[in-house]
Amino acid sequence: MGRIYRPIVLHYGKRNIHVVAFVDSGADTSLISRRVADKLKIKATASSSVRLADGREIPTKKALVVVESARDDIKHELAVDISDAPFDEDIDEIDMIIGLDFLQKNGVKLIFQEPKINKRKAKSD
Repeated sequence: MGRIYRPIVLHYGKRNIHVVAFVDSGADTSLISRRVADKLKIKATASSSVRLADGREIPTKKALVVVESARDDIKHELAVDISDAPFDEDIDEIDMIIGLDFLQKNGVKLIFQEPKINKRKAKSD
């Protein structure tokens, strides 16, 4: 199926920033990068931690942001973890991971469809 990316606008107070989010149905929580948190001037006070897929546990800070789909007229408030650890490796130009917390809270359903077959091409094969 491939990776699912979404253009997102994150809001914190009167500030907002456009980011690319990776939808990760295997992630328990949603995360944003430290660089985005710094641009939004987020004042995170609560400390937390997140376990990565490789087993490492990383310290994070928590913050409440508004997540808006750049394609739709959909906005939701969400507590996110802040850390650069998962963004430093193999995920270029991604500043947010949307996890199960967001998917479940907002009733997001992943719909799998049969691929469309080009009938003209299929007949010539």
